[in-house]
Amino acid sequence: MKKYFTFINFIVVFCLVFLDFFIYIVLGLLFMNYEDHFDGTKGEFMSFQSMTFFEIMVYFGIIIWGLVNLFVLSYIFYRVRKFVISEKSNSN
Repeated sequence: MKKYFTFINFIVVFCLVFLDFFIYIVLGLLFMNYEDHFDGTKGEFMSFQSMTFFEIMVYFGIIIWGLVNLFVLSYIFYRVRKFVISEKSNSN
């Protein structure tokens, strides 16, 4: 059986999680500009009419990054499930 819980693997996973949080923080800070400078005369809050092009791109960036995270977590759960099932069948 391969060693999956090595120090290097732990460091890589930690760095990837840190990078993920960092990207969410940056996108959130970029979108705070919209919330701080919202002008109700341009349209309802969170409507595309009240956003600039940059704010719309940040909004979609947050959504796309959330979908990327969802797909990556789904893939990780799939691989773990596949590994557990293969280990059960090998132990019999």
